[in-house]
Amino acid sequence: MNAIIYIRVSTKEQLQGYSLTFQERECKAFAERNDMKVLRVFSERGESAKTAKRPELQKLLTYITENKKGIDVVIVHKIDRLSRNVYETSNLGLIFSRLGIELKSATEHFDNTAVGKLTANLLSSMAQFDNDVRSERTSKGMKEALLSGRWVHIAPVGYKNQKDIYGKPSLVPDENAIHIKNAFKYFNQESLKQADIIKKLRKDGLKVSKQSLNKILNNSLYAGIIKHKMLDEPSKALFEPIVSEEEYYLTQSILNGNKKVIKPRLRINPDFPLRNFVKCPYCNIALTGGWSTGRNKKYAYYRCDTKGCEYKSIKKEELESSFIEYLEELKPKDNVVDEFCEEVKSKWKEEISEKSIYKTRLSNEIRKLEEKRERIAELVINGTFDKKTYKNQVSSIDGQIAVKKIELSETEVEVNDINTFINYCNYFIKNISKLWIRSDVGLKVQFQNIIFPEGIYYKDGIIGTTEIATIFKVLRDKNIDKSTMVAHRGLEPLF
Repeated sequence: MNAIIYIRVSTKEQLQGYSLTFQERECKAFAERNDMKVLRVFSERGESAKTAKRPELQKLLTYITENKKGIDVVIVHKIDRLSRNVYETSNLGLIFSRLGIELKSATEHFDNTAVGKLTANLLSSMAQFDNDVRSERTSKGMKEALLSGRWVHIAPVGYKNQKDIYGKPSLVPDENAIHIKNAFKYFNQESLKQADIIKKLRKDGLKVSKQSLNKILNNSLYAGIIKHKMLDEPSKALFEPIVSEEEYYLTQSILNGNKKVIKPRLRINPDFPLRNFVKCPYCNIALTGGWSTGRNKKYAYYRCDTKGCEYKSIKKEELESSFIEYLEELKPKDNVVDEFCEEVKSKWKEEISEKSIYKTRLSNEIRKLEEKRERIAELVINGTFDKKTYKNQVSSIDGQIAVKKIELSETEVEVNDINTFINYCNYFIKNISKLWIRSDVGLKVQFQNIIFPEGIYYKDGIIGTTEIATIFKVLRDKNIDKSTMVAHRGLEPLF
């Protein structure tokens, strides 16, 4: 039986070590076990399996159509290598069937019987289910990022996309930020017409049209306010605003014919950093925050807005003081943190050492193959090889070099200053309460979400959690004096 092999790896999978070399080896071993002769391998690099619009897959379909009489089987490593879409998988299976070609998986057993076809369809359905779950996770992650004040899309003019100190997407003002600031100033303070503003901005060096100027003046991101179709209400951005909220809302008022523009309540309120983070222990709804007017002054409270809920409002000072105290209790002993950091450094050195040896070997193998290719070129010049032989020899070597380079890329380790990184983590863990107190509201929210990803509960002076960051779990288990950790409040699941 004659067979062709189709293997695929997406960019992300390639980075995660899902090797094309491994897939090809497994498929060829399958062919050999089943007395199949492999005529050709179609290798897809960095392409998604959501649709059939992939160059190597298209070449495969052309090839089997032109050579259908000489091909019996198409082999894939797994059915999801062919497609993660049930409809596309069915279509491809129908094409193979009409050409008299069977589809085989090197790792999943199914045949051309009714049961075999059902199995293949189930495997394809599972692949699509997995793909759909990933899409849902992506959407959920995007919404959570927007809620926490991070912008996950392409930066508007005046900003550039950049990662913050936590490696999360953020925006940073660029050289055009001054022009954006001037656009709002010309509109608000100098009362210039839009045509005149465009002329001034172009003279200043910013290429802008009437349509793009309208987008600028209506874009709340410049005021550090995130509005998005995924959000029910705006959220306060963590990145630096270019104009103030007052300037932005004044612009909106003028654009709306001097109508009063109601300033929306922002999700991140500097007066209430624990708002939307602490949950009600009765109804599991996040607490909100607000001010209550007394006889002589205003008082700040956190409260549950669920109608009929028996949860009582808590003074801002009480809840935040309890949270700071809890952070202090959560903090491991200094010697435990130091010992753990040394362990991480040691493991890192071992990992780098192993990777370095493997990378050196692969680099040497690539260098030898390149030298071999050069020697073949010299033989052509000397007349020992003809052009056809040269082409075949070089093609084979280039293929080996390509495989080696892919393997080399899979072993790449981004080497940062590990000592600086670990020292910062050491400082962060030992000073979590102090850092929370000193930080602005944006960083406070990030701290809270990193340490308590599921939020916290508060009742009768006691904090409860469902989940804490893995690092604190690990350090808690490593704590020499276990009894001190047992005494900590809030490490029970719920009230």
